[in-house]
Amino acid sequence: PSEVLQEQRADVVDLADANLAAAHPAGTEFATEEFEQLEDWTLSEDRVTDLVEAWTAFTGPYLTELTFYPSHVSLTVPTRSAGDVMLERWSYGYDHAPTTASLSNAEATRDTVPGFSVAELDVPRLFDNVERALAELGVEEAVVSTIGVRTSIMSELPEVSIYVHNRLGDTARLTTTLAGHVLAEYPFDPDR
Repeated sequence: PSEVLQEQRADVVDLADANLAAAHPAGTEFATEEFEQLEDWTLSEDRVTDLVEAWTAFTGPYLTELTFYPSHVSLTVPTRSAGDVMLERWSYGYDHAPTTASLSNAEATRDTVPGFSVAELDVPRLFDNVERALAELGVEEAVVSTIGVRTSIMSELPEVSIYVHNRLGDTARLTTTLAGHVLAEYPFDPDR
Protein backbone atom coordinates (compact mmCIF):
# COMPACT_ATOMS: atom_id res chain seq x y z
CA PRO A 1 0.00 0.00 0.00
CA SER A 2 0.99 3.64 0.33
CA GLU A 3 3.81 3.14 2.88
CA VAL A 4 5.45 0.53 0.62
CA LEU A 5 5.14 2.91 -2.35
CA GLN A 6 6.71 5.70 -0.28
CA GLU A 7 9.53 3.32 0.66
CA GLN A 8 10.14 2.51 -3.02
CA ARG A 9 10.12 6.20 -3.97
CA ALA A 10 12.65 6.92 -1.21
CA ASP A 11 14.94 4.25 -2.71
CA VAL A 12 15.09 5.96 -6.13
CA VAL A 13 18.41 7.69 -6.84
CA ASP A 14 18.52 10.51 -9.38
CA LEU A 15 21.84 9.72 -11.02
CA ALA A 16 22.25 13.25 -12.38
CA ASP A 17 22.57 14.47 -8.77
CA ALA A 18 24.35 11.46 -7.23
CA ASN A 19 27.99 11.47 -6.22
CA LEU A 20 29.13 8.88 -8.78
CA ALA A 21 32.58 7.35 -9.08
CA ALA A 22 34.71 8.18 -12.10
CA ALA A 23 34.41 5.87 -15.12
CA HIS A 24 36.81 2.93 -15.19
CA PRO A 25 38.87 1.98 -18.24
CA ALA A 26 37.82 -1.21 -20.04
CA GLY A 27 39.46 -4.25 -18.49
CA THR A 28 39.55 -2.87 -14.94
CA GLU A 29 39.63 -5.56 -12.26
CA PHE A 30 38.07 -5.58 -8.82
CA ALA A 31 40.57 -4.46 -6.20
CA THR A 32 41.91 -7.56 -4.47
CA GLU A 33 41.68 -6.24 -0.92
CA GLU A 34 37.96 -5.47 -1.21
CA PHE A 35 36.99 -8.76 -2.86
CA GLU A 36 39.38 -11.35 -1.46
CA GLN A 37 36.80 -12.50 1.12
CA LEU A 38 34.38 -13.55 -1.64
CA GLU A 39 36.54 -16.42 -2.91
CA ASP A 40 34.44 -18.69 -5.11
CA TRP A 41 30.99 -17.25 -5.85
CA THR A 42 27.92 -19.00 -4.42
CA LEU A 43 24.43 -17.59 -4.18
CA SER A 44 24.16 -17.35 -0.39
CA GLU A 45 23.27 -14.72 2.17
CA ASP A 46 26.88 -14.41 3.35
CA ARG A 47 28.29 -14.02 -0.18
CA VAL A 48 25.65 -11.47 -1.22
CA THR A 49 26.32 -9.47 1.97
CA ASP A 50 30.07 -9.61 1.30
CA LEU A 51 29.57 -8.53 -2.32
CA VAL A 52 27.33 -5.58 -1.39
CA GLU A 53 29.85 -4.38 1.21
CA ALA A 54 32.85 -4.87 -1.07
CA TRP A 55 31.17 -3.26 -4.07
CA THR A 56 30.11 -0.23 -2.02
CA ALA A 57 33.69 0.20 -0.79
CA PHE A 58 35.05 -0.23 -4.33
CA THR A 59 32.92 2.18 -6.33
CA GLY A 60 30.02 3.41 -4.16
CA PRO A 61 26.49 2.12 -3.61
CA TYR A 62 24.77 3.23 -6.82
CA LEU A 63 23.57 0.73 -9.43
CA THR A 64 20.97 0.60 -12.16
CA GLU A 65 20.86 -3.19 -12.30
CA LEU A 66 22.15 -6.11 -10.26
CA THR A 67 21.53 -9.75 -11.17
CA PHE A 68 22.53 -12.71 -9.06
CA TYR A 69 22.87 -16.09 -10.74
CA PRO A 70 23.91 -19.33 -9.03
CA SER A 71 27.34 -19.09 -10.75
CA HIS A 72 27.99 -15.35 -11.16
CA VAL A 73 26.86 -11.76 -10.65
CA SER A 74 26.20 -9.03 -13.21
CA LEU A 75 26.18 -5.35 -12.22
CA THR A 76 25.34 -2.21 -14.20
CA VAL A 77 27.01 0.73 -12.53
CA PRO A 78 26.50 4.42 -13.23
CA THR A 79 29.75 6.38 -13.30
CA ARG A 80 30.68 9.88 -14.37
CA SER A 81 32.90 10.86 -17.27
CA ALA A 82 33.34 14.48 -18.34
CA GLY A 83 30.16 15.34 -16.44
CA ASP A 84 28.02 12.73 -18.22
CA VAL A 85 26.54 9.63 -16.60
CA MET A 86 28.04 6.48 -18.10
CA LEU A 87 26.86 2.90 -17.58
CA GLU A 88 29.48 0.23 -17.02
CA ARG A 89 28.67 -3.46 -17.10
CA TRP A 90 30.63 -5.62 -14.69
CA SER A 91 30.57 -9.37 -14.08
CA TYR A 92 31.98 -11.43 -11.27
CA GLY A 93 32.21 -15.21 -11.06
CA TYR A 94 32.05 -17.62 -14.01
CA ASP A 95 35.55 -19.05 -14.39
CA HIS A 96 37.24 -15.79 -13.41
CA ALA A 97 39.66 -15.72 -10.54
CA PRO A 98 37.80 -14.53 -7.44
CA THR A 99 39.13 -10.99 -7.70
CA THR A 100 38.63 -10.45 -11.42
CA ALA A 101 35.78 -8.71 -13.19
CA SER A 102 35.34 -8.04 -16.86
CA LEU A 103 34.23 -4.60 -17.89
CA SER A 104 32.49 -3.87 -21.13
CA ASN A 105 32.86 -0.55 -22.87
CA ALA A 106 31.08 2.14 -20.95
CA GLU A 107 27.91 3.28 -22.63
CA ALA A 108 26.98 6.95 -22.57
CA THR A 109 23.39 7.67 -21.72
CA ARG A 110 21.56 10.97 -21.41
CA ASP A 111 18.18 9.69 -20.25
CA THR A 112 19.25 6.83 -18.03
CA VAL A 113 16.71 5.13 -15.82
CA PRO A 114 16.86 6.12 -12.17
CA GLY A 115 19.26 4.16 -10.03
CA PHE A 116 19.14 2.72 -6.55
CA SER A 117 21.53 2.29 -3.66
CA VAL A 118 22.55 -1.33 -3.19
CA ALA A 119 23.14 -0.42 0.48
CA GLU A 120 19.32 -0.35 0.84
CA LEU A 121 19.03 -4.04 -0.13
CA ASP A 122 17.97 -5.95 2.99
CA VAL A 123 19.93 -9.15 2.37
CA PRO A 124 18.49 -11.24 5.24
CA ARG A 125 14.93 -10.39 4.12
CA LEU A 126 15.94 -11.14 0.53
CA PHE A 127 16.91 -14.66 1.53
CA ASP A 128 13.73 -15.06 3.60
CA ASN A 129 11.86 -14.21 0.40
CA VAL A 130 14.00 -16.66 -1.58
CA GLU A 131 12.88 -19.40 0.82
CA ARG A 132 9.27 -18.25 0.42
CA ALA A 133 9.54 -18.36 -3.38
CA LEU A 134 11.07 -21.84 -3.29
CA ALA A 135 8.41 -23.18 -0.91
CA GLU A 136 5.20 -21.36 -1.79
CA LEU A 137 5.02 -20.62 -5.53
CA GLY A 138 3.96 -24.08 -6.67
CA VAL A 139 7.20 -25.19 -8.32
CA GLU A 140 8.13 -28.65 -7.13
CA GLU A 141 11.83 -29.19 -6.39
CA ALA A 142 12.43 -25.52 -7.14
CA VAL A 143 15.84 -23.89 -7.39
CA VAL A 144 16.71 -20.22 -7.87
CA SER A 145 17.16 -19.17 -11.50
CA THR A 146 18.05 -15.52 -10.94
CA ILE A 147 17.52 -12.65 -8.55
CA GLY A 148 17.22 -9.36 -10.41
CA VAL A 149 17.42 -5.99 -8.68
CA ARG A 150 16.56 -3.11 -10.98
CA THR A 151 14.37 -0.10 -11.50
CA SER A 152 11.10 -1.10 -13.13
CA ILE A 153 10.65 0.39 -16.60
CA MET A 154 6.92 0.78 -15.93
CA SER A 155 6.92 2.34 -12.45
CA GLU A 156 10.51 3.69 -12.40
CA LEU A 157 10.75 2.31 -8.85
CA PRO A 158 13.36 -0.18 -7.59
CA GLU A 159 12.25 -3.77 -7.16
CA VAL A 160 13.68 -7.23 -6.61
CA SER A 161 12.46 -10.17 -8.71
CA ILE A 162 13.22 -13.69 -7.48
CA TYR A 163 12.82 -16.29 -10.23
CA VAL A 164 12.60 -20.01 -9.44
CA HIS A 165 12.35 -23.02 -11.73
CA ASN A 166 12.73 -26.79 -11.82
CA ARG A 167 14.14 -29.35 -14.25
CA LEU A 168 10.69 -29.70 -15.88
CA GLY A 169 10.69 -26.04 -16.89
CA ASP A 170 8.08 -24.92 -14.34
CA THR A 171 8.77 -21.30 -13.36
CA ALA A 172 7.48 -18.70 -10.88
CA ARG A 173 8.43 -15.24 -9.64
CA LEU A 174 8.19 -13.22 -6.44
CA THR A 175 8.65 -9.43 -6.62
CA THR A 176 9.59 -7.33 -3.58
CA THR A 177 10.95 -3.95 -2.55
CA LEU A 178 14.63 -3.53 -1.66
CA ALA A 179 13.56 -3.80 2.00
CA GLY A 180 11.81 -7.10 1.30
CA HIS A 181 8.13 -6.15 1.27
CA VAL A 182 6.28 -8.40 -1.17
CA LEU A 183 4.81 -6.51 -4.14
CA ALA A 184 3.50 -9.42 -6.24
CA GLU A 185 3.57 -13.19 -6.54
CA TYR A 186 3.43 -15.04 -9.86
CA PRO A 187 3.07 -18.72 -8.92
CA PHE A 188 3.51 -21.56 -11.37
CA ASP A 189 0.34 -22.11 -13.38
CA PRO A 190 0.23 -25.51 -15.11
CA ASP A 191 -2.54 -24.24 -17.43
CA ARG A 192 -0.41 -21.45 -18.91
